[in-house]
Amino acid sequence: MTAYFRRLMTRQLRPSLFVGLSLFFLSVKAQNGLITASLLPGKKAWEYAVVFNSQIKTNLSFFSEAIADTQLTVSLKGILSLRPQHADREYTHICARFLTIDVLRLPAPSAVISEVKQGLLEGFCFLQNRKGGIDSIFFCYPPADATEHIVVQLAEALQYYNNPNQSLTKWSKVIGLSDGRLQADFRRVDSVRGLSRLTLDSLVAPQIRPSRQVELLPQYTRYRTRLNYVLDSSSTLPVVVDGFIDRESHISHRVASKLLNSYSFVLVKSIVDTGICTGHIYSRALFYPERMTELRDRQQKARADKIKPADLEAALRSITDSTSEQLQMNIGDDLKAFLASTKFSLSAIEEKLLSSDPRGAKFKLIRSALIHAATPESQDMLVKLIRQYRLRDPSLLRFVVPSVGLIAKPEYNLQTEMLELLTDKRVESDRRGTILLALGNMAGQVSETNLARADSLVGRLTDLLQPVNDPMLLLAVLGNAGIKSALPFILPYLKDSSADVRSMAYYALRFIDDPAVEEIFRGALQDISFSDNHIIAAILEASFYRPYQPAISLLFEPIMKNSDESLKLLYLQLICHHSYREAPLIELIDRVRKQYVHTAVGAAAEAFMVNAGL
Repeated sequence: MTAYFRRLMTRQLRPSLFVGLSLFFLSVKAQNGLITASLLPGKKAWEYAVVFNSQIKTNLSFFSEAIADTQLTVSLKGILSLRPQHADREYTHICARFLTIDVLRLPAPSAVISEVKQGLLEGFCFLQNRKGGIDSIFFCYPPADATEHIVVQLAEALQYYNNPNQSLTKWSKVIGLSDGRLQADFRRVDSVRGLSRLTLDSLVAPQIRPSRQVELLPQYTRYRTRLNYVLDSSSTLPVVVDGFIDRESHISHRVASKLLNSYSFVLVKSIVDTGICTGHIYSRALFYPERMTELRDRQQKARADKIKPADLEAALRSITDSTSEQLQMNIGDDLKAFLASTKFSLSAIEEKLLSSDPRGAKFKLIRSALIHAATPESQDMLVKLIRQYRLRDPSLLRFVVPSVGLIAKPEYNLQTEMLELLTDKRVESDRRGTILLALGNMAGQVSETNLARADSLVGRLTDLLQPVNDPMLLLAVLGNAGIKSALPFILPYLKDSSADVRSMAYYALRFIDDPAVEEIFRGALQDISFSDNHIIAAILEASFYRPYQPAISLLFEPIMKNSDESLKLLYLQLICHHSYREAPLIELIDRVRKQYVHTAVGAAAEAFMVNAGL
């Protein structure tokens, strides 16, 4: 999202709430400094007649009355010059500028419109990778916010027009985008003139793998596009581009914002253009998922740069159990930024951690910041804390061990320290279950970056657990790990004589991404027995973390006829959860609302429909 429209959408809002909205526009990654493109000599350019229209609507008043809904329109018509400047194995540098602008309408004062027009006439460049995606846009001047917005939207239509299979007359494939997928269909239409047509149509992106977190406030983007390209084999650039890109950003079932762009680029002629700039002082990247992390890291670094260590230490000293939640949150955010920065000494923070009462607010705030930062230095502090508690008072381990299991990218020394707790005679045996559960979570976290190490940790945990002969603990630990290597130890318990053990076995499969598990859940949902509601509940609870199964909707009648009200509420919660991406489930929720008016499940369905604006 460009700064031009960010102000309209995020006033009085916490930025973290609208991470999903950054999928709607394109997220900014801008940095100042001198950037010079590597250019080849040559002045040949292609001249296009361009018509571009963009409609932006925001609808956030449902979230807060303080936020006004907006509706904006941008129109541009003119002649655009595009010139490939340099190509290497990875990228093509393409520079552009408008030669003339006949129409430029946007909701801004005339002085701003003049500035935007001048910026478009001065030009910009973009960096296109071999797959056709545009990675970065460069400006030879600091662009106005509206200029940046227009250029970003124009650039998106100029992606993915290249034909990697020049020898084929027809092909189809799927292209992955930052917020959706495209079906690309290519066919040659005139072999003599070397003309081809490429059509890009949006597809619904499937859930790739089970999620470890159930969204409390679902945010997602519905992406629809149809772009047509006419390609000439003798030209680097397309002859014609036309179509639309339509994005809707949703919070729950409500449309929070909408962007609709329409495009028409028609090649007029090839020209000689000497006016395109070659020196660049401002760049921004188009959005890709991993770059959201880069954006957050940069924002955190900027926050850390403003922090004075002495002020932060004073703020930490001031925290008591009566300190307001908002003030604790602000200090915690500063501490997280501080911990992520490598320029500070952390000795003072470590001293406060080791000397704080683990029952107090100060300790909880520092512990939370260390877990969130997850840096090697932060994990070293946690290792020292665990060792201190082992030696002085092992009962205090309960204040740190469960949280340690949730740390992202656990270091080996932290994993080793946790494993050593299991063999330390000073640690009471009844606390080892908590340690094992935390290590199961740690294996799940490790699997995100190092599956072999996670498999090794799961193997170690099963070796430790099997002599204990506690199936419920074994399944709970392996369920927290949620990786494929745990399957052989979980599957036998699906047929255990104990209903409690069978229930836990189904729940232990919730995170495991494997076709065999999909078949297990598909079969369980289709052949579900209503003789034991406990097992049904476990299957439904596990289904929150898994891709939607059509068999879920078939359970409507038997579950609604069941006498267990808690089971009905759980089922309703599940179909509400999946309804954000499975629209037909809304009809089932509406049936619950209408058919069970004077019941708890009917009231819950009514509340959901009202809050969702349905």
